[in-house]
Amino acid sequence: MNSLLAEILVEKRKEVDRIRERWASTNIDNNIPPIRDFKAAISQPGKINLIAEIKFASPSTGIIHKRKDTLKIGQIYEENGAAAISLLTDNKFFGGDINDLPRLKKALSLPILRKDFIIDEIQVTESFFYGADAILLIARILSRQQLKRLLDTCQEWGLDSLIEVHDRYDLEKAIECRAEIIGINNRNLDSFEVNLTTTIKLVPLVPENHIIVSESGIRTGKDIQLLRKSGVRAVLVGSSILKSDNVAEKVRELVLAGRMCKMVRVKICGITNPQDASMAVEMGVDALGFIFAPGPRQITPEKARDIICSIPPFVQTIGVFVDTDHATIRRIIHFCGLDLVQLHGDESPEICDELMPYTIKVFRLRDESSLGSIKPYCGKVRAILFDTYSETKRGGTGKTSNWGLAIRGKAFGMPIILSGGLKSSNIERAISTVEPYAVDICSGIEDRPGKKNYRLMKELMETIRKI
Repeated sequence: MNSLLAEILVEKRKEVDRIRERWASTNIDNNIPPIRDFKAAISQPGKINLIAEIKFASPSTGIIHKRKDTLKIGQIYEENGAAAISLLTDNKFFGGDINDLPRLKKALSLPILRKDFIIDEIQVTESFFYGADAILLIARILSRQQLKRLLDTCQEWGLDSLIEVHDRYDLEKAIECRAEIIGINNRNLDSFEVNLTTTIKLVPLVPENHIIVSESGIRTGKDIQLLRKSGVRAVLVGSSILKSDNVAEKVRELVLAGRMCKMVRVKICGITNPQDASMAVEMGVDALGFIFAPGPRQITPEKARDIICSIPPFVQTIGVFVDTDHATIRRIIHFCGLDLVQLHGDESPEICDELMPYTIKVFRLRDESSLGSIKPYCGKVRAILFDTYSETKRGGTGKTSNWGLAIRGKAFGMPIILSGGLKSSNIERAISTVEPYAVDICSGIEDRPGKKNYRLMKELMETIRKI
């Protein structure tokens, strides 16, 4: 065993003794949010999920990030599309602090992995009470008996466990102990050398129905693209993110590289003339929106019908309404030949249900506490659209919506459409962060309300198609 690793383990045994001595008098924070599903977060289909790590130093590289603003870094990770966060809590060798765990848990909505040298059940218990959703267990430093006991303790507390392996021997130990999440460390803990081919060589040896995470040595989007071919479901990256000049930009790079080319549908809203409709169709949009509610982009049913009749097949047409009576909406649907309707007002779940299968319901939520208002609409609409909150406007504010709420809205199991201030300068980040079913664009490609700009629309569509 490497001398540094041996030194770390000696210190950990002392630390375990200290935890046991003080545990009876430790003040437990009873306001920690409940356990989040780490396993589900890092195994989302259609992409390689990013576990972004907060690590300020390491024995092999020294200082990694000078500013120990843990909450700020965590917020940047969440805002830019990370699936989960890894927090290195070892203090002596890595500059971590376990007290950051509950602070992060309260401030963020992502699941948190506690990364440390865990060798005793008391550390698992400690992890639970400090707010961890999962812990790292290193197969190399644990016997089969130890690993099995620690896995059993995780199960008792409801924690997920990421079992780190580096070679066939470690992997066999993890599988024998019924590990579900396998982390392949590309770093050799004896020599500290890093090689991404470690993951590529070990993946074929992992039985099906296991989640595979690649760890260490992942620096660029190209590294993730290389690993994508091997079959990993997630990557754990820390040093290369925190060493970068722009942490947010680096996270976005890694998140985008992990995407599996899932096509995002595009709707252009506020169509008022045949020229703009023709231009949008030419550029390959999936849907056009016609606003029948009062406002600067309002269109009459007669004019909308003329435009719709000129549109080729397979481009959907969507009517936008605000608190319009059920009979009028039905009449316009059939008169114009609309495919769907988008309801921006205070329409009840019952009204939405009566208009099925046409209905998209729009939500402009003020904060997380408002998410519950979506639940009554489940099963009564085809999709939900997240727009920017405003006390006075029903849409078209030109301001960016709360992407975090849109992400949380996925829990309701309906397709998510993202709207609000989208344009070519932020569309890539919006799609990579939220991963919506579709995006709805209006004011971000206009010269004025109701008149689209060819150049802005072209830039937007080219950006989307490159993602």
